[in-house]
Amino acid sequence: MLNTEQEVLERLLTQLDDLELRAEFQARDDRYPDHVITLTHGRSSELYHLEITPAVKPSAVPRLARFTAHSEATLLGIGSVVTPPVASMLGEAGLQYVDVAGNARIRFGDVRIDVQGRRPAKAPKQRLAPSTGNLFSAARAQVIFALLEWPDLWRESQRAVADTAGVSVGQAHSALTLLREVGFGPGGHRRTTDLLDQWVTAFPTGLGEKIVLARFRGEIADLRTDGAGGPVYMSGEVAASELVRPLSAVLYVEELESRMVIKNRWRSDGDPNIVLRRAFWSTPPYENAGHHVGPGFRSAPAVLVFADLVTHDDPRVRASAEEWRQRIAGPDRHS
Repeated sequence: MLNTEQEVLERLLTQLDDLELRAEFQARDDRYPDHVITLTHGRSSELYHLEITPAVKPSAVPRLARFTAHSEATLLGIGSVVTPPVASMLGEAGLQYVDVAGNARIRFGDVRIDVQGRRPAKAPKQRLAPSTGNLFSAARAQVIFALLEWPDLWRESQRAVADTAGVSVGQAHSALTLLREVGFGPGGHRRTTDLLDQWVTAFPTGLGEKIVLARFRGEIADLRTDGAGGPVYMSGEVAASELVRPLSAVLYVEELESRMVIKNRWRSDGDPNIVLRRAFWSTPPYENAGHHVGPGFRSAPAVLVFADLVTHDDPRVRASAEEWRQRIAGPDRHS
């Protein structure tokens, strides 16, 4: 049972994230005092006044329609489950909403979301289970990466976590809430190394695949950054050449630039041995942005290098991952 408006807000943030909507609260701090929220999906975005209400009965729909007519855009955040009959009434009244079970009617730009018939999920258990698998959705996985790579972020503001992870404050808030619910973080009973292993397991088919920009075939002995338009971060076996002779490369870049592809003479035919992924993070100002490992190249964050090693198809590369893991995790310890 949700007892406070804050609990309702946290659940709604989770549902918006699951609907692949980026939620950004327009507030001076992380407490969302005015509930003015921008929703973004792709290139479309809309500013909403988020009005939280415990429940909606059929008799309340006309009143809500009159109330929200005074705002340019209002999104009802509903603390109970909207039944299909009430959902139909809300739709006929032109009202947009999302409830704690993920039922929603949202319209802006090219976004058209209509979800009905969902029931509330069971309360999260104090362990990572299939029911809480969405902890490793792409946005939350970015937050977990940032916390693993820079543990001091646990004690920073949600804005700092969001900026580092490349997500909205709402998404950072949702991820941090779920992590603490299942026992991770300062004072938690789960080990940081457990979180690392869970995150790495989800990486190749989750976040890792979502941020792939392109795959190519080419030589890696003389990689060039010409035309990259920004930093190029080396990962995978090319970043661990002291442990294994590299035959492939994972490169993280801000965006895919054709000039870099041309200069390196990469080809799209044949079995790819070069993967380009989007560099989604921003290094905290108090940290080193990665040491230089070649002309124009920097080392990728160690957690990403480990993920790219341990999930590699080649057994010889995976064999080098454990030594790399010891560098970033050290002895098994509690958070």
